[in-house]
Amino acid sequence: MSISSTTCRSLFVGNGAVSVYDYNFKLFQAADLYVFIQDTEDNQYGPLVLNTDYSITGVGFRNGGSISLINASQAWLTSGGNLITGWSILLIRLPALTQLTDIKNQGAYFPELHENEFDTLVMQIQELNDQIARSAMFPLFITPNIFNPQFPAVLPIPGQTLIANTSADGFVWGPVVGSISASLIYDAIVGAENGCNYTTLAAALAVAQPNWRILVKDSLTMNSGSGFVVTIGGILIEFAPNVTYSQGSLSGPAFTIEASGVRIKGGRFSGFTTAFQVNNSYNFNFITECRFAACTTQISDLNSAPNNIYFNNITES
Repeated sequence: MSISSTTCRSLFVGNGAVSVYDYNFKLFQAADLYVFIQDTEDNQYGPLVLNTDYSITGVGFRNGGSISLINASQAWLTSGGNLITGWSILLIRLPALTQLTDIKNQGAYFPELHENEFDTLVMQIQELNDQIARSAMFPLFITPNIFNPQFPAVLPIPGQTLIANTSADGFVWGPVVGSISASLIYDAIVGAENGCNYTTLAAALAVAQPNWRILVKDSLTMNSGSGFVVTIGGILIEFAPNVTYSQGSLSGPAFTIEASGVRIKGGRFSGFTTAFQVNNSYNFNFITECRFAACTTQISDLNSAPNNIYFNNITES
């Protein structure tokens, strides 16, 4: 026979009343048909097991046949043995990518044997074409010398993205997903992990501009110096929930605020003589949602008539 159709799959959606599903392509053997189930939340089951989850008819027929679901209380069946409403069933021909027929020189000629082998080759090509059709690919005129489609040679870390390189002619591994979402919100992300664009808070503050939003993701023991002096108005410094700043051998406050409109949010401050100091004449600063552990003075406001706001801070016992 000839293979005049490119169809090699049948897809149906259950309605709770059907357990028999047709396929309209030829199979040389039952093992060439694979059956998969998908629920309404895109969870997949399969391949189903022949004679355990389904039976089959029509093997060897040009126009195909059907499968009948076997009721063994599987997750995809109703109590009556039908496919659950809204669940999908896929019947797809996936012949093995082998050729086991041995045709000898000067042997007997059997036309049907040869045609079956030709048909099997076409079926295998259709299987590969089905996979290619479901794959991401570049447009026809984008060739490998324009953009190399190979992935980077090293394996990615969990959650890492794939992005175009700086030359836009190939792929490189990019930031992790969490850092991408953060980079849309913050002007600077401080930490040692992938996706952070500053390794220290001091480096970020050195280049910060008014109204910058800085996210601090790493803990720090302050063993020298006199802490951070914030001189940029309108800046937000937000500490990730797990970040702890410890006094160490630091002399002076952890943060001295010498600007107005500074916002400090989150973080745990441990063992400081003074955690925050707001110097005179600087107003409308916010310090919120911080946790203080064994700090002699949490916030020292040197303004004679302060208009600063401190709320939702927690003193740990």
